[in-house]
Amino acid sequence: MHNPKHATIQPTARPSAARDIKRTSSSEQAIFERALNHSNGLLFTAILTTFTLVFFCLLWRNHFSTDSYQLIDYIAPYWHLSLGRYTNFAIFYATDTLGISVILCQRALIPFWILGCAIATYVVTLTFYGLCKPATTKSGELGLKLLLAVVSSLSWLNVFHTDLILFPEVALPTAVGIVTLGFSVKLFFARSIASKLGSVVLLIIALGSYQSFVGIYVTLVLFGSFAQYLAEKDDEAAIKRGITACVSAGIGAVFNIAAVKILLSLNIIGDSGRGADLSPLNILKNLLALIAYQVKLYWNVDGLFAPGALLLFMIVLILCVVRILRGTSRQTKNLFAVTTVLSYLAAFAPHLIESHIFLTPRSNIAVWSFIAGLSLLVLVTWHNEDTLQSNYLLSLPTILKTALMALLILTSLTIQDIVQDVYISNEADRTQALAIGAAIRNYENQSGIQVTQIGLTEDKNPTGFFSEVRYGNYELGARILTVPYSYYYLINYMNGTELTNVSVPAEVNERYFKDRDWDRFNVHEQLVFEGNTAYLCTY
Repeated sequence: MHNPKHATIQPTARPSAARDIKRTSSSEQAIFERALNHSNGLLFTAILTTFTLVFFCLLWRNHFSTDSYQLIDYIAPYWHLSLGRYTNFAIFYATDTLGISVILCQRALIPFWILGCAIATYVVTLTFYGLCKPATTKSGELGLKLLLAVVSSLSWLNVFHTDLILFPEVALPTAVGIVTLGFSVKLFFARSIASKLGSVVLLIIALGSYQSFVGIYVTLVLFGSFAQYLAEKDDEAAIKRGITACVSAGIGAVFNIAAVKILLSLNIIGDSGRGADLSPLNILKNLLALIAYQVKLYWNVDGLFAPGALLLFMIVLILCVVRILRGTSRQTKNLFAVTTVLSYLAAFAPHLIESHIFLTPRSNIAVWSFIAGLSLLVLVTWHNEDTLQSNYLLSLPTILKTALMALLILTSLTIQDIVQDVYISNEADRTQALAIGAAIRNYENQSGIQVTQIGLTEDKNPTGFFSEVRYGNYELGARILTVPYSYYYLINYMNGTELTNVSVPAEVNERYFKDRDWDRFNVHEQLVFEGNTAYLCTY
């Protein structure tokens, strides 16, 4: 017979059990999702690290800049401090104290830089992904993240940054600078005041690695802010973000300049000759130089890219921007114009106040961030408007994605080519240095005089690059044996000598090298001896 007591007990127990089970499941689900997000983050970082390695795999071989040989035994941290690179100073002071040669240990340090690029790309990717509305599918989410990552990576994976990292001594501090810069951008978009302050602090650290990073910060933050404005249509918030971005960058720049001025006044550092000159005449002169530079920048990327390739990409990108702005209000167009002008000026800001303008490729690295930031703005906006996933072959979204992939592939191939050029130049320099050492030893054996000094001069038409080198720009690809402050360090390193550098007297030039014009190395004609001094004439 049915017992009515059981009928009253069962219903009260089941909901409680069900609630316990449901509560436990939700907790476990939350833990699982957090673990999955962390795992996905690590996996995504690993993918980006591998991606970066593909770009710069050749850098794992030892390579040397025009500065490297003189820095093997002592990295001169105070020189970096005089340049306003206090982050470099701190790292180099530590490595010198520990007896670590950042030149000879470069193969162990380059991976830190590669990882730094991957982390910075990951952080910037998450920042701009946070400006997108949620993807409808997991595959769509992954595809969007990978697309944003590819574009974000252009801030570091470009030919101008290659010029910087081909100075292997800066691998470690540059890694620190890039990572802190990436997190500085991410913290800017957080809402709390503490995050904004943290963003400024990290930016100051990044600028202590390389001042040109200020342009990367400004372009990514301003274009990200404009993408946020297009999604929210909040004029007041957009203006506040823009002002905050400019103030943050200004604080970082002023701190950097002021630190150098104060340390100089306290005689802690010497004058590097590359300080800031804020006079209107100097700024105007530098501005005119920058305007003239734009032609070769967009035609062949200052000699480091296929002619017209970047110009074609920019035409596609501009068409995409025009499509986005079409039909928007005048205020939106004006805000975009201000964003673009400020971002582009920030990319060249350090040059505007240089006492002696020095337009090396590496110093203009932020131009690539301007391209990346503008591309990210387009992609985020199109995603939020549901037009990014167009299936039409000749649609602008498809053309832009194709152009981005083509730009990335061309950049990768060009980087490998540039690095290979540097290896060729390095090996030729080392071979000639060994030949010079052999000639010195032969002279010492025959004369019984020990050579203790060496001087460097030039023939009638000197060249700073080997004929086999395709990419020559300032120090990039330069023959180290033609650089007055480095050539004898190379000779000493390769031959185990301790030669000191001396100037070449006018009478020696007149006697041995007047009107001579070589087109190849000839140690028997280009190296002469007088007493304990060797004189080398470069061709």
